[in-house]
Amino acid sequence: MYKIAVMSKNRNYFPTFELLQELTRRKDTMGFYWYTPAVDLLLTPQGKDRLYHIGQNVLHNVDYVIPRIGRQQTEHALMILHFLEKHDIPASLNSRALLLSRNKFLTYLTLSKHGIPFPKTALITTSFFPERILKSFTFPIVLKLMDSFGGMGTSLIHDVQQLKETLQLLATLNVHKVMIQEYLVPSSFKSMDYRFFVVGDEVVAAMKRESRQKTEWRANYSLGAKVSCYKPKEWEIELALKISKIIGIKIAGIDFLPTREKLYTLEINACPGWKGLQEACDSTKIAKKIIDFVVSELKK
Repeated sequence: MYKIAVMSKNRNYFPTFELLQELTRRKDTMGFYWYTPAVDLLLTPQGKDRLYHIGQNVLHNVDYVIPRIGRQQTEHALMILHFLEKHDIPASLNSRALLLSRNKFLTYLTLSKHGIPFPKTALITTSFFPERILKSFTFPIVLKLMDSFGGMGTSLIHDVQQLKETLQLLATLNVHKVMIQEYLVPSSFKSMDYRFFVVGDEVVAAMKRESRQKTEWRANYSLGAKVSCYKPKEWEIELALKISKIIGIKIAGIDFLPTREKLYTLEINACPGWKGLQEACDSTKIAKKIIDFVVSELKK
């Protein structure tokens, strides 16, 4: 029987709950819950390392770890993943993939080396107005915080004055670096995008997200977007799998924006939720797909 830990800061969060339920249902797995903030690490010069969860050493009590990492837990989780890698304990997410996916500029920088289309992007300092960089952009532009997610931490900037005021405000809040991006108009001229859910070497499901309001330029499920199941084309599947290989990520939510010219990569989510996806594609059981993949990895 395979002992698999799901690491998360909320046991009742939909993906965490679903994974633990699936582990309980199966006869070949035993599920454990690790509360991320309660994971402590001990390094010793003698190599007698320990990984404690709520005071209990669990370093060699699991065969596999499925991390579900909240944004505020990223730094802590990076150290945990490095620790697991040192001790050859497999996980569904590695430290490099988490680092790349949580920093959007690093994501784009990595994709740019492989010719993957993404929005034109600039990394700028809030305390210096980017006059020369702005010559490469046309308003409106998108401004994003480095750790934005779910559509939060992003703004549509319509002119120079709005950009100046926004950067000044962010500087006073000790936000020193932000990104600006070209605003891409979707092929349908509506606020919409695609979410592809990758598990291993398979796109297990995909959905289209459309804003319900004409004034809303973001198409995130968490912001109330309408979702529907999407059947991706073969070349789109190949692109999603290529991106997952480049980033080195095993389980991912990859967001694309289709324009009349091409399919642009918007974001790679290392710990994607799937409530909206499962509602849209109700025959797809994401938790089962993930645990099937984990078990297949353990059998290798």
